[in-house]
Amino acid sequence: MEKEKEKKEPKKETKKKVTKSETKKVVEHKFCGECGNKLGKNDKFCENCGAPTHIEIKEEKKSPKAVEKEEKKEEVETKKEKEVTKVVEKEEKVVEPIPKKKSNKGLIITIIVLGSLLGIGVIVLLLCLILGVFSPKPKTNWGELYAAKIQEAVDYHKKYPKAEMYGVVQGINKYNIKIVDIGEKYPVMISEAKKDDKTSRMIYYIDNDKVGYVSSEANDDIKLFYNTEVKDYIWYRETKSGITSYYDPIGKIVDQEKSSSISNNKCYNCTTQANNENIKADKYTSYTFYEKENLSDTDIEKYISYKDQVLIEVEKKVPTKTIDIDKPKVNEVIANLEESYKEKENLITNKDEKNVEKVTKEIDEKVEEYNKKQEELALNSSNFQSKVGEHLKWFSAAYSGSYYGFNHVYKYIDVTGKVKVPGTPSDYMVYEVSGAKSKEDMKNTVLKYVEQSVFDNLNRRHYKTMFNDLYDYNGKVYLVEGGIGDGPYIKPEEARFVSYANGEAKVQLFQKDPFEGSTTATITVTIRYINGEYKITSYN
Repeated sequence: MEKEKEKKEPKKETKKKVTKSETKKVVEHKFCGECGNKLGKNDKFCENCGAPTHIEIKEEKKSPKAVEKEEKKEEVETKKEKEVTKVVEKEEKVVEPIPKKKSNKGLIITIIVLGSLLGIGVIVLLLCLILGVFSPKPKTNWGELYAAKIQEAVDYHKKYPKAEMYGVVQGINKYNIKIVDIGEKYPVMISEAKKDDKTSRMIYYIDNDKVGYVSSEANDDIKLFYNTEVKDYIWYRETKSGITSYYDPIGKIVDQEKSSSISNNKCYNCTTQANNENIKADKYTSYTFYEKENLSDTDIEKYISYKDQVLIEVEKKVPTKTIDIDKPKVNEVIANLEESYKEKENLITNKDEKNVEKVTKEIDEKVEEYNKKQEELALNSSNFQSKVGEHLKWFSAAYSGSYYGFNHVYKYIDVTGKVKVPGTPSDYMVYEVSGAKSKEDMKNTVLKYVEQSVFDNLNRRHYKTMFNDLYDYNGKVYLVEGGIGDGPYIKPEEARFVSYANGEAKVQLFQKDPFEGSTTATITVTIRYINGEYKITSYN
């Protein structure tokens, strides 16, 4: 009955504590003798408590009855254990014991070591990037030389921050760098920076594998032009000062710095223009242009100057990189400029060539039109009276003055005793200047035909009071004077044509004696075509 009761109500104790003396039984039944944990077939130690699964015990000799009794007891207990195990496995399906956590110390150490190595690697990488170890470096000979020169300037600036040497200017940290092909063995490197509204520029060049430089600080610029005389593309330094502009080839600037004796220059609209015919222009020729000169500057010449005829600007900019003195990446900057650098032949595109061809054609057409206009405006012995006769008439009148000059232009009518001009002496002779609207109109008429400077000179030298005896009264002009007799005169219709060249004409006027008619003076007048009209610019 007790056995049946045990079957119906089994104890919920799932594990039996086994003593060390029962270790052999423990091994056979696969339970730990210390904690009762279920063991594996080959376990030598309990995974739960770490106790050995077998302990050798010296067995005492027992009587046969004792042995038999012990075996029966063992058999009963084994049977009971099996029944209990079945019930527990059925109800709980035998929950596996939680194995003892293995130590992660080794893993943690490994992770720490790897992390440290990774961190060091990142730091090294960053340092390499900062120091430029992995940055591109110059590959050409000129690239390496220019990079070394700039690095030298950077190092010098750091050591002597207030010094202005080696291409570094005090107060400027950032420099724009570009490489330009001037048709020599090596290209030049140009460094530019703005200071006080001026361009501080360094032109670096290579001579015998050594870098030299030319410095300048002015309102100038570096531009590419097509030279119609040389028929080639040339880089020039353009400098302007008032009405004058200068163009110096970069190649010439560099060669002069190398102590070369290149000195050929061409000047347009200046006193040395006559010598230009003997100069054959080349890529080292410098040019000087005077934009406003008292030559025959017709309306056409206003937009087709000598400079436009010789130099055609090419809208071409080469790549530029910036070097910061405080954070220099010299090798990287020069290497990048190396990659983008193009020799002149590869820099000029078909579009540039077509544009030059178009502009050259337009210039040729304008020059041809200008030359035709010059022919029409040119003075000669047969046409000068029809073109400048009025100028000669008014010059003659101003030259001889109000007494003996204007009476050959206006008709003087004697109105003495008939007209009394207020404020004038009553015993003076009075003449009406017929055809004159006003004294001011007479002055303006003279100025219309005679250049201002010449008129002032005439007035100053001959008659400072040229218009002082003329009066406006009742809408007419009167000359009031003590008396007018015969005096020297000039007949402009008797003028003689002398010469015409480069838009400048020479004409002679003759002053005559009123009684004998002989020539008492010869006046040579210079006439130019300026701003759309003829003007008398000088006389002697």
